[in-house]
Amino acid sequence: MKPMAWHKHYHERALNGMKNLPVDLRGVYYTLLDLMYEHMCPLAESDQMMAARMCCSVRKWKSYRDQLIALGKIKFTDDGKLSNDRFEYELKSLRKRSENKSKAGRASAESKKKAKENSDTAQKVLEQRSNRVPECQSARVLGDANASLVDTAEPFRLVPEEVTPVDEAVQYYIRTADRLKAENGGQKVWPVPKLPLAATRRKAVAARLKENDLLTWQEVVDKAAAAPHLIGQNDRNWTADFDWIAKRENFDRIFEGRYDAKKRVAPAQARKPHTQQDWERWCKRWAWLGEWGCPDSPAPDEPGCNAPKNLIDWALKNRSAA
Repeated sequence: MKPMAWHKHYHERALNGMKNLPVDLRGVYYTLLDLMYEHMCPLAESDQMMAARMCCSVRKWKSYRDQLIALGKIKFTDDGKLSNDRFEYELKSLRKRSENKSKAGRASAESKKKAKENSDTAQKVLEQRSNRVPECQSARVLGDANASLVDTAEPFRLVPEEVTPVDEAVQYYIRTADRLKAENGGQKVWPVPKLPLAATRRKAVAARLKENDLLTWQEVVDKAAAAPHLIGQNDRNWTADFDWIAKRENFDRIFEGRYDAKKRVAPAQARKPHTQQDWERWCKRWAWLGEWGCPDSPAPDEPGCNAPKNLIDWALKNRSAA
């Protein structure tokens, strides 16, 4: 896969996510992300190579790396490579969009081929029709009483206009709205846009299809139809509609799964025992940033902390030193 020349960057989210990062850690974090997007895969370079890229010693690089891992910014994959959750999500989405565009391209080519075949058939009918008229006229000139101007050619059929991707996108939304209505006992859930579609609405849909493709549009509509919040299951009985889904910000949020139904975890599986790595990550975060991330245990400087004693002592020592 080719390197990404750019990737989505939400400034507000980035600032909120890095508000507690020192400036040197921010620089290292940004550099790691750029390397991941440049190579389009998790990083497998040696500590010496990474230290050279960061212009620091190997010891300093390892310290930066461990701090970012403890803060949940980066992680080690199962095969020992450095990665990032958001990067993995974007990589997966890019691959899926590439596959969808290939499928959409093949479907479009097949549609154009059928349209051309229909057009050729209609042209042949027109030619047959025009060739029969002179014969009828010549019969009347010769005085044939049985001559008639009634054309005996095959009846002419209008060739329907080629359906555009925008039309297909609108029809998919309408079919989905009809399905939701049927599932809701005949009560309308999503309003159906008036046809023919207004120019502003067509422009919005065309922009989403240009940024993505028809299959991605269909996927987003399906995800919206499966999202409880978007089909009226909220405290205001509010539902999404055509214009709301076609808006770029909302379209991206639906695609990213922001409105997906949350899976309920069985009570027996609600909380797994904390591992040694969990306690290490929380103790390091508390020692370096003063933030304690464990949901069911007091901090190391409070009575009743459940972390291992050696980690509590380490955290208190490094906290006091800081």
